[in-house]
Amino acid sequence: MREPEGFTFHEGTIDETLPGLAPGSFDAVLLISVLEHLWEPLAVIGAARGLLRPGGVLLINVPTWRGKFFLEFSAFSLGSVQKSRWTNHKMYYDKRDLWPLLVRAGFRPEQNPARLPQVRA
Repeated sequence: MREPEGFTFHEGTIDETLPGLAPGSFDAVLLISVLEHLWEPLAVIGAARGLLRPGGVLLINVPTWRGKFFLEFSAFSLGSVQKSRWTNHKMYYDKRDLWPLLVRAGFRPEQNPARLPQVRA
């Protein structure tokens, strides 16, 4: 796949990829459908924070507790989604779950109150 000009993409497991990335070298880090599969999400959020340049953005997308029923219903009852994608979820999230992880990882609302965090449930 050809990368768009000005963009670099890294794809692989977290354990393989994170150690090879330079600290403070990214404008954006995306954790899309990642945290719900981890036993230790705080370590990954902290590592992602370390990769960001000042003013960088961390985008996290996770399934919510509210969506749990619909995800599992579509996987197990309707068969529309692979069951293995949902059986390995360790956690579902809402604002009360995600906010403390962000703060413990070093993100501080007072640093940029307009942008941190904008969590939607």
